[in-house]
Amino acid sequence: MPRLTSVRTRLRRRLRRDEGGVAVLVALLTATGVLLAGAALAVDVGQLYAEREELQSGADAVALAVAIDCAARRPTECTDPSAAETKYANGNAKDRLTDVQEICGSTDVRTGRSLLPRCRGGYPDNLTACQGRSLPPNTLGYAEVHTRTLTNDSDRYVLSPTFARAVAGSSAGTTVGACSRVAWGAPMTGLAMTVCERRYNQATSSSTRYGQAPPTLPSTSFEAKFSFNTSGSGGGSGSGTPSCYTGRGDWWDADGEASWLRPSAATGCQSSVSSVRTLRNTTPGGCASVLSYAVANRIPVAVGIYDGQRVGRSGGRYVLKGVAAFVITGYNIKNVGSAPSWLTGTQCLGTDWCVLGYFTRGVTPMSAWNGQFNSATGLGAVMVKTVG
Repeated sequence: MPRLTSVRTRLRRRLRRDEGGVAVLVALLTATGVLLAGAALAVDVGQLYAEREELQSGADAVALAVAIDCAARRPTECTDPSAAETKYANGNAKDRLTDVQEICGSTDVRTGRSLLPRCRGGYPDNLTACQGRSLPPNTLGYAEVHTRTLTNDSDRYVLSPTFARAVAGSSAGTTVGACSRVAWGAPMTGLAMTVCERRYNQATSSSTRYGQAPPTLPSTSFEAKFSFNTSGSGGGSGSGTPSCYTGRGDWWDADGEASWLRPSAATGCQSSVSSVRTLRNTTPGGCASVLSYAVANRIPVAVGIYDGQRVGRSGGRYVLKGVAAFVITGYNIKNVGSAPSWLTGTQCLGTDWCVLGYFTRGVTPMSAWNGQFNSATGLGAVMVKTVG
């Protein structure tokens, strides 16, 4: 068996013969331009990815801004999105330069009428295109935005390479593009509260009179009071309230004008806005924080508008008439708390259980998304979602 010292000696001699091998290899690769070309490729590809990320962020921001304007029925901003284009597309680029190729879409898919031009198509079917070819079910409209690189007037639409030109001798650069599509429609979920159809019609003159959407303050005349029953819980005895009972054989099986729906989760205050529902006798446990947040931030919430229908000699069901956008200005609810109206200063005191607010046409940001929009009639409430 060879001694350990002799093995170490032979290994050291072998390593001495390999000294300088790495240096020679590096010199050869550098001389032939392989390392320099590899560095150029890595830097330029990284720059392309960074540029595309900026373009995608800009496209997403512009599409969302245009969709909100169109969905909220602000025709001036919807038909002239130049302010959003300048603010969001250029604002998301480090060089503050982005070419917005096209802003297009449809603001009423069902009728084909639109304030936006139709998308001309013809874009490459790669990462620069919008993902997904079909719109979600029950889409009411969508906005689509295409962006691409813009450097300056002399080198338009081209992202100049950093090192490739030095290595290859000439390079014209490349164009990077991105696309975003945002759709809107009636929400499938909303606040676990409902207002009877007749009372809604009184407050909106049968869907013809809405307060302006936040952050614009509407006239104080738009605010209305919607009473819960005398227990403050929202359930009723079945006699109905005079302002909700129509006298035509259907009825609102609650003593108040507003009532609660069964929430989607035990501790939540959101409920699916489905076609047929039953009312709930008590306020959902998670509604205190939701109501407080909605009042503090002055945002519209989706509310299902239901009407009762008699079924047989006893019992009943509540049929969805549409999804409304409701801005809560104040409330006084048993076991929840109270807040005076930030619009009028009105308060419901003592056992005068109520919710104060006004109906509007607007985007309801608290609505959850489940991949599709509601097929029910839109009574002002819409939600927006990036879909491509």
